[in-house]
Parts: sequence; structure tokens; C-alpha cells
Amino acid sequence: MKVDQRVAIIIPARDEERTVGPIVAEIVEHLMERQRLADQLIVVSDGSIDATAEVARDAGAHVITTAAHGKGQALRRAIQSSDADVLVFLDADVENFTHRYVTALLEPLLSDERLVMVKASYRRSLHGRPDEGGRVTESWPARSWNDSGLSWPRFPSRSPVSALFVGRRWTASPWLTAMPSRWGC
Repeated sequence: MKVDQRVAIIIPARDEERTVGPIVAEIVEHLMERQRLADQLIVVSDGSIDATAEVARDAGAHVITTAAHGKGQALRRAIQSSDADVLVFLDADVENFTHRYVTALLEPLLSDERLVMVKASYRRSLHGRPDEGGRVTESWPARSWNDSGLSWPRFPSRSPVSALFVGRRWTASPWLTAMPSRWGC
């Protein structure tokens, strides 16, 4: 599946010591050691007051610790520290994580050079209301894309732009590095 492209997996996290360790361990074992699909694994502990950074580091991630500036800034910082061609963005709070989430996102992008971004689509409830989850991560990419002048693809409202997505560096970098610092997400 992987050709001459470096792949970075980026996980923004805040106070996720309970879930970040198993996610990082799964990625290291399956995608870095066995399949050699990922070249970098970056966890940004953004304002965590628990042991998120230590747990992620102990499990094998490169950890960047930042003040609590929000998800958008955490992603920006990770992109700036990576030299990968393909960027995979994951959530740190997924309790049923498997490395197959990453391979399912990467396969179409690495197989078809015409694709620039692939995102997960799922339904998630919030506060007992179906399809309400993902509102925060649905809003910040659309805002930053619109402000950068790029054309934002339209997705059905039931399919939020989760933090589970992959994109080519040249598409992700402009909208994340152009993001105003006030967007804490």
C-alpha cells in the first residue's frame, strides 16, 4: 500500500491518560513495527493536567506538550513538527480503537493520487441525542478552509468531519497554518 510517501499519525489530546496509551501502543505495534506504514507518531498533549504526555511517551509516541490553546493549535503544532507527506489525524479518546481505523483511511489515499483527503464517517450521539456528536470538529475545518480560500467539500450533516481523517500535506498545511490562534476548538 505505501509507496514513496512518509506518513505521520497525529493525535491531539487533553487529559486522555486512560485512552491514549492503548491507542499509541496499537499504532506502534501494528503500523510502525509490523507493517511499517507510519513513519511518525506525534501526540500533542494540549494543556493536559493528567499524565497524558507521560503515558503517550511511554507507549512510544513523540510527545509535544503545549499550553491549553485548543485542538486547532495542537494540530498546527504537530504539522509544523512533522515532515511527512501524508497526515493522519486521530482522536485520543476512542475506547475501541484498532489500527484498522488508520489503514481504512490511508488505503484510498495511498492508492489513488487524485484523492487529497479521506475522512471517517460515523454516527455518534451526544447527551442522548442521535447524530449530535462531532459538532466542534465539524466546524473548525470548514471555517479554516473557507478563510483560506479553498473550496470546502459539502458533507451530509449526519457525517461530521471527525478528527479521524487523512490528507496530503499540501492540502492540510495551508488551512491549519492559516488558522487564527483564537480558534481554540
